[in-house]
Amino acid sequence: MENLSKQQLILLALLVSFVTSIATGIVTVALMDQAPPGVTQTINRVVEKTIEKVVQAPNQAAAVITKETIVIKTDDLVVGAVEKNSKSLVLIESIGDGGARSVEGFGLTISSKGIIVASKQIISGTETYEGKFSDGVTLALDVIGDSGDLGVIFLMPKKDIGKDADPKKSFAISVIGNSDALKLGQAIVSIGGERSIVVQSGIVSSLPHKTITKETDGKKEEVSVLTGIETDIKGYKTLGSILVNLSGEVVGFFTGGDNSYQYTPINDISRAWKEIETKAQAAT
Repeated sequence: MENLSKQQLILLALLVSFVTSIATGIVTVALMDQAPPGVTQTINRVVEKTIEKVVQAPNQAAAVITKETIVIKTDDLVVGAVEKNSKSLVLIESIGDGGARSVEGFGLTISSKGIIVASKQIISGTETYEGKFSDGVTLALDVIGDSGDLGVIFLMPKKDIGKDADPKKSFAISVIGNSDALKLGQAIVSIGGERSIVVQSGIVSSLPHKTITKETDGKKEEVSVLTGIETDIKGYKTLGSILVNLSGEVVGFFTGGDNSYQYTPINDISRAWKEIETKAQAAT
């Protein structure tokens, strides 16, 4: 060691540092393999995302592409998804002949006009219904459409919405996603509750399909369509609970009924409302 030159000592230090870093990496991988699920899950909840930005200074002739690494936490995505959609949930109450009130579940606002989709199970035919919106305003509701076998109905605030309500009221609407794009194992969030918002997270555990015959331009073909969304979320589901992905898009709606363990794909609900809206426009 005493006979080594300054440059040789520097090279030796670099070699030792390199060997040490390799050994550290091997030990880390070995420990990760032996770590309990909770530890690996916590580590995997942090995601790094590299994005490119095109930046051009005022006095610069050409734009420069810069790369920036952003750390994204799964918790932040869940919180963002809830914030995007919780305000579009409407608490629906029924009012009996004697004035007794009963919470029936949630409805989801899908239109800036205040159109609400809700489970058909909340309607009995004799009660009147009111919806309490996220801003605290309560409005009487009218049923304006029935989806048939899908198990949902569509409601709208009555034209005579009372002296305490603003006739120009704006409605917070949901962010509608594409349920056909769901993947097995994909992280999702359920938003529902009894009288207040309750959030549960999980994954898509099953995507049952069925084969139907579709006719287009006189040609028939068999296609596979999504019939429901199953998750690993346990416990009671409130009528009107919604299922959102981590992008904050609604992909499912809980109607209860025979498939009480499944969510109805949001694409089916969107198609049902479009048909009802088209028929209503044609009749006027």
